[in-house]
Amino acid sequence: MLRELILVCGLGVAAAWFPTAPALRLTTAVPALQPKSTTPMTRLRGGADAKMTLANYAGDAAAPALRLKATTPMTRLRGGADAKMTLANYAGDAARLFNNMVTPASIIAGALVPLGYIVPLPSPRAEGEPVFVAILRKLHLVIATASLCSELLSVMWATVAVNKLTEAAVAPAISTWALIQRDFQLPWLAVNAHFVLGMLGFMSMIATRAYLSAAGTPFGLGAAGFASSGLLLMMSVVNRGVASGGGEGQRYGGSALALVARYAVLLLRQALFHVGPLEILSILLGCASLGVVAAGVVSECRKR
Repeated sequence: MLRELILVCGLGVAAAWFPTAPALRLTTAVPALQPKSTTPMTRLRGGADAKMTLANYAGDAAAPALRLKATTPMTRLRGGADAKMTLANYAGDAARLFNNMVTPASIIAGALVPLGYIVPLPSPRAEGEPVFVAILRKLHLVIATASLCSELLSVMWATVAVNKLTEAAVAPAISTWALIQRDFQLPWLAVNAHFVLGMLGFMSMIATRAYLSAAGTPFGLGAAGFASSGLLLMMSVVNRGVASGGGEGQRYGGSALALVARYAVLLLRQALFHVGPLEILSILLGCASLGVVAAGVVSECRKR
């Protein structure tokens, strides 16, 4: 009798000391997971009966946690799903992206030469042109020069970036976007910013030439309106592309203006902190030229 009483007390102390042991150790909870002799029944949709049997799923419950630890690194995608991110060499894909910008920039640069320099603007239809028309005529050469330089800079940045991607050993990355952001962010911004600026100048030159060909008539206004419509639609496409980002939820901003601003900041930072005298001189000369043009516009307005 005394021996049985001691055994019961020992079992009670063990139950009180380890109350959560079965929940913490799934692999030892075999008795609670064993099937019973009386099989429960459940009614499925449609009226069919199916047997529900108990089994030991402790291994299945623990397996996902083990797999998550083994497949590192992990990232959380949009929607909450986990995906395995592996490193790979994306230098070829990055080079193709830069090459994709070379052809359109070269085409626009080639079209800018006759449009801005070779073919003269239409002659004035009257002696006293409005101030706006006179300023358009004088700005045409400035816009042509700035647009041509911008497209050539886009080609130059892309060509140098492709050479670097081909010549040097590029470290692996998780994606093409990650590679560009890590090693070629400034060249990629420069290629896109200069291409967009040159395209805007090209379309504005087409609108100017179309308007001056029939200035003061509905036909001139209609032709300039078509060119302006195309320019605005191009800007909308570029803004949506910038806002959508390049992947992994990262982007430069919500519009092309943010893209150009980001490029200007990185270019100035590189010129100042990495001591680039030619870059500093280029930035100063460009700002001075912009100031001279603005002063010329103001002076032309005061004359009239």
